[in-house]
Amino acid sequence: MKNLLLSGCIAASLLLLTSCLGGGSEIHTASGMPGVIKLDAKSGKMLIDAPYFAPYGFYAAGLSGSGFFPDDCVLFSFSVDLGDPENADVATKEYYTGTIAEVASVDKYNCLGYKLDTTVLLDNEQKIAYAVDANYGSNGGYAILISNKLFLFSDITMMSDQQNQWILYCDASNLEPVKDSSTGLNAYMFYLRSTLSREGKAPEKNNIVVNAFEMGNILDLIQNREKQGSQSEAILRINFVKDIKDEGETLVWDKSDLRIVIARES
Repeated sequence: MKNLLLSGCIAASLLLLTSCLGGGSEIHTASGMPGVIKLDAKSGKMLIDAPYFAPYGFYAAGLSGSGFFPDDCVLFSFSVDLGDPENADVATKEYYTGTIAEVASVDKYNCLGYKLDTTVLLDNEQKIAYAVDANYGSNGGYAILISNKLFLFSDITMMSDQQNQWILYCDASNLEPVKDSSTGLNAYMFYLRSTLSREGKAPEKNNIVVNAFEMGNILDLIQNREKQGSQSEAILRINFVKDIKDEGETLVWDKSDLRIVIARES
């Protein structure tokens, strides 16, 4: 798969949100917004499911026929005028209408439900600087979950044109949490690893690589367990290989924590 790389000024502009008020308009724009393509059963239109528009979708003319299909994961840049007559009855239509400046595909993987040996180096394994970049939820921020997919913005040093495969896994048969000492929340163990799939060329540079992981029923298992307690949140602890030493004999692990909200009936 071709990794979606974000670096320099592109990374700095991600999730940049601006608004312009006046003249009956309320224009909102954003860059690098994560989303999942879906087909709206009511209108038959191709929409993007994105947190910014929740609980509704986002529609832009030209999205159909753009080469994207339902369940594709993307980053997109958009503009939407909330004062536009097209957006006067969003609650009925269940989607906003706007324009898209750019859409980029995000690699999608399945989160594996079994645990790999954390002491054994994978073939062509690469060390990861951070599982979750500081601007995208690390240090206890909230997970980006869309249509049951976990979006991770990970920091890694790569050669130009290098391509990596990414693996996220947990032991789904034994989802026993550990108590986080600083928050008192239950933390569930996940493991993120990256392996080289295509060599690149110099120079090396730091990149933010964006991936989406289909979580299957794993989040449901966590939600059902947490509903037996009283906490309103839980932690997805993303463990990752920070360094590789002793010619691959020693793996140094670090972690990034992401919070999820426990859905409870009101």
